[in-house]
Amino acid sequence: MKELKILYRDRAVTVCLKPAGIISEEGAGGMIDLLRRQLAESGNSAEFFAVHRLDRDVAGVMVYANTRAAAADLSEQIRNRSFVKQYLAAVEAPPEQAEFHWQDLLFFDRTRSKAFVVKRERRGVRQASLHGKLLGSTEQASLLLLSLETGRRHQIRAQCAVRQLPLIGDRRYGGRAAEQIALWSYRLAFIHPVRNEQVSFCHPPLGDTFDALRQFLPQITTF
Repeated sequence: MKELKILYRDRAVTVCLKPAGIISEEGAGGMIDLLRRQLAESGNSAEFFAVHRLDRDVAGVMVYANTRAAAADLSEQIRNRSFVKQYLAAVEAPPEQAEFHWQDLLFFDRTRSKAFVVKRERRGVRQASLHGKLLGSTEQASLLLLSLETGRRHQIRAQCAVRQLPLIGDRRYGGRAAEQIALWSYRLAFIHPVRNEQVSFCHPPLGDTFDALRQFLPQITTF
């Protein structure tokens, strides 16, 4: 496998790009394993703690804590929703509104490894919400910028699918076939655990998944 691209690293955090097809947490061949090996090969030893996750098939920007104290700090920011996570998603049609706020009840069925939007609260059901903006459309696809308020498993995939906007390449949720799911972790912003100031990291999608929509990428702004 190619060397992982590291966007930023200091004694508290490591920001890098996760490729598709790799688990984001602990595990043989997972991101933490690969980061440890890569740093060891360059003569550095380091510890890594996962504070958020991306689905195996999703790629993009991730941050790992390098100390337990940094992990606790970032985890608290995620819990209080001050940790910013924005994604690019290519869906099969434009949404009804150019800017939107989606709120749903989400249930993740572990036996089927799939999330479902449901109508009533019950055991295992959790609130899921996000803000979104349409960046542009072609006849075949639309590009969305999505800002998560909650980080539920398969949240974006399920919330798009229930609105008849499946992600391109996401066959599990009704999307048309493609080499890769068209979902990219574009931007992370958080208060640095040591410097106590906000830092922001973003990176445009790699590969050809978003090629037909790259004309819309310069329009990206935060919201």
